[in-house]
Amino acid sequence: MAESHQEVEIKLKCPRNKVEAFLEHPMLHALDGHARPEKHRMINIYYDTPDYLLRKSKVALRLRRIDNTWVQTLKAPGKRQGGLSSRKEWEMPVKGEALELDQFKGSEADLVIEALRQHGLDGALVPQFRVDFQRMLWMLRPFPRTQPMFRSEVVLDRGEIIANGHREPVSEIEIELKHGHIKELQRVADMLMRDIGLEEETASKARRGYALLSATD
Repeated sequence: MAESHQEVEIKLKCPRNKVEAFLEHPMLHALDGHARPEKHRMINIYYDTPDYLLRKSKVALRLRRIDNTWVQTLKAPGKRQGGLSSRKEWEMPVKGEALELDQFKGSEADLVIEALRQHGLDGALVPQFRVDFQRMLWMLRPFPRTQPMFRSEVVLDRGEIIANGHREPVSEIEIELKHGHIKELQRVADMLMRDIGLEEETASKARRGYALLSATD
């Protein structure tokens, strides 16, 4: 069955000339336990109907390859304020490079799928664009003395969005809340923005992908 959780994260732009400063930031030494940063090769493939039913419904559906495994993710409509976003999502492994929507049955995600089916979802889903990127991931406990229960996942994604043969670079940081309060998540983002001179990224990869599609029509 698909696992669901409330995704709460802050995105930051990290242009190439800021990457080295980010990688040297002391925050990244506050690893949770003795875990080392992880590195993964990822491909996101975003699906929609030809008339963009999912985008109009503020729903995202993607396949993601993580190294040699595949997962599918459905994201419900959410809230966004600047670089901060919050939305419910369901994720589960699949056999390969193909959607398995029936696997959502028995979960709340199936209600979202059924509502979309009433508007012509079945048989109309096709890949719209993809994002190829390298991910570095840190599990951090940055405030062990004052907020010992706070945990955040910090990732650096570098790659490109590909739509209709056109490409746009991606270089961004995502800071996701794993345990604790959102104010501490904002504190992590504020430290990185202040120390390195970063800015919030207000557009998701999906939104940027759709924008690139529109620019190539």
